Amino acid sequence: MKFIEYSTQWAKGEIFEGLCVTLFGVLIIVCTAMLYKFGTTINAKALIIPTLIIGLLFGMLGSYMLYTNNQRINQFESEYQANPTTFIENEKKRVEEFQILYPISLAISAVCFYNHFSFYFFKKPKLSRNWCSSFNSRIDINNHRLFF
Repeated sequence: MKFIEYSTQWAKGEIFEGLCVTLFGVLIIVCTAMLYKFGTTINAKALIIPTLIIGLLFGMLGSYMLYTNNQRINQFESEYQANPTTFIENEKKRVEEFQILYPISLAISAVCFYNHFSFYFFKKPKLSRNWCSSFNSRIDINNHRLFF
């Protein structure tokens, strides 16, 4: 397999990843619409704007990945036909610059994970009581009253 084929397959994999991210964003937006329509508690109403923003961000990120990687495949072919050795050097340089992001993203996710659990375990009890009190509301399903 030639180097151009590896690069093209990599870009096609990123296109598939972009499609998955876009579909996930659409799913989040659909869930937001369901929260808007069926959410009756204060917490459900409070989730509408944040989930809509996250859904839009995922949708835009995924569609950007689809667009740029389709453009990149056409660019790969034209650059490889013009000068294969320059294309290989530029592609290796691009990948080496991109690889540094993996340890950085791992460190950022570890810090966010630690902060989340620190907040969860060390928060004041008053916040916990208020959060749990929202589950004491009545829910009507098919004319049946359920109490939590």
